[in-house]
Amino acid sequence: NPAYSPSLVIGRWIVRNQSPEYVGARQKRFAWTIGMALSALMFASLVVANATSPITGITCLICLAFLFFETAFGICLGCKFYPLFFKDEARYCPGEACEAKTRMAITKTSKAQLFVVLGSFAFIFFVAFLFNGSLSEEPHALFGMGNYSNSESTR
Repeated sequence: NPAYSPSLVIGRWIVRNQSPEYVGARQKRFAWTIGMALSALMFASLVVANATSPITGITCLICLAFLFFETAFGICLGCKFYPLFFKDEARYCPGEACEAKTRMAITKTSKAQLFVVLGSFAFIFFVAFLFNGSLSEEPHALFGMGNYSNSESTR
């Protein structure tokens, strides 16, 4: 009974001052299936086979992307991919993302804003290129305490 599930009771207590935002069960079930498939693949690769490969890295990257979009932006990528696999339309999307409507002015992006974002990325790459030599050096003890060298001769 979900009314007495410890995780749901704790979750209900944590969000008790928020109004509920209902989400369609079909697309959420599809998203959960994606999550179970990714976790089963990782379990089989890392635990059962005790092996790493590019497949495990890519699987982990996909899972992290799904989690990041959900937590940072409130966007369920599984719900976004749902219409690609099923004919029926997704309903009750978070933030009313499924309903076709005009965008509000605050959600529109100007060319100047895009220029600032591109400039920020260019600055990050420039700084990484500029400091590339010093970033690849081994760290040293800041206050002369401890030895952080990875070489075998100092162990």
